[in-house]
Amino acid sequence: SKECKRCDESCQSCWGSGNEKCRVCSNDYARLSDINSPCVKECPLGKSKYVDVESQSTYCKDCLIPNCLDCMDNVCKQCEFEYILTTYG
Repeated sequence: SKECKRCDESCQSCWGSGNEKCRVCSNDYARLSDINSPCVKECPLGKSKYVDVESQSTYCKDCLIPNCLDCMDNVCKQCEFEYILTTYG
């Protein structure tokens, strides 16, 4: 018999089980790299979540801040070795 199974929590809609079978990622999740990659809650070190305006999808992309080792929403959280985190204002 066939049954209805819930999509992985990382998927808003899916075509199979697991975070790598999402059609659309859930809110607060991002594609690890491209449209065919898994949906993840946190981007890996050195990457930040960016929304692609055209597709309205969120992807993990390299930090755009020079000398930044770890960032979130393009805000640096940790600098590379030999750099310190400063605030402007």
